[in-house]
Amino acid sequence: MKLIISYLFLLLSINAFCQDSFPDLHGDKETFDKLKNKTLRLELAVFTDAGSKMKKNSVRLTEIPLKNYSETYSLFEHDSVKFKIVIGKFNRTVHKIGYIDGEVYKIDNNAFYGTDGEIPKNQINSISAII
Repeated sequence: MKLIISYLFLLLSINAFCQDSFPDLHGDKETFDKLKNKTLRLELAVFTDAGSKMKKNSVRLTEIPLKNYSETYSLFEHDSVKFKIVIGKFNRTVHKIGYIDGEVYKIDNNAFYGTDGEIPKNQINSISAII
């Protein structure tokens, strides 16, 4: 009996230390399963773990090769399709940074992607598409 109680106490104490201290700011609406747009679901299924279970026969991807790049931009081009992504340094002085236990969890009161509790070094300044 003492062994069972000790084991139960051990499990409860481990569970208490494993709690995530960061709130999930992305919300339920940002999950793949809640996405209602069928075309977008099919396209994202190619790139996501959640979509790996879906049939992807109807999605045909066309590679758009990288044509030119530098430290501040990437240009992708194929036939009449062009995409340009411009990046810049992240300027923390123009953003409101939210912290929990010394780690970043919000930027400008929004969830963010790309780092795990650290201040980003770069940001996407613009994305332009010509089709």
